[in-house]
Amino acid sequence: LKVANELKEIFGAFFSSAAYRELASVQILGREIPFLTPWNGQVMEGVIDLLYERDGQLYLADYKTDRIEKSDLEKSAEIYRHQIQIYAEAVRRALKRDIAGF
Repeated sequence: LKVANELKEIFGAFFSSAAYRELASVQILGREIPFLTPWNGQVMEGVIDLLYERDGQLYLADYKTDRIEKSDLEKSAEIYRHQIQIYAEAVRRALKRDIAGF
């Protein structure tokens, strides 16, 4: 019952969010996209949760389930900056297109 209540809370928050409204109105190009890409003399491996196109521009989305306060949002985003750079570079190399946002 505890898990069901937590899922209801998570999904309820997501389905009422601006992120959900945006994703409901865009063209999804791929979900769970595996990649390998050279990065600083190494080979980086990952899975891009979502690649979509809006108004002719590409966007990446990565689902996070961390619970953070609004006051900690910038700090939390900074933690994922490296991941964003790698994912965006992987898409740039594969599709020869820049990423407009993440």
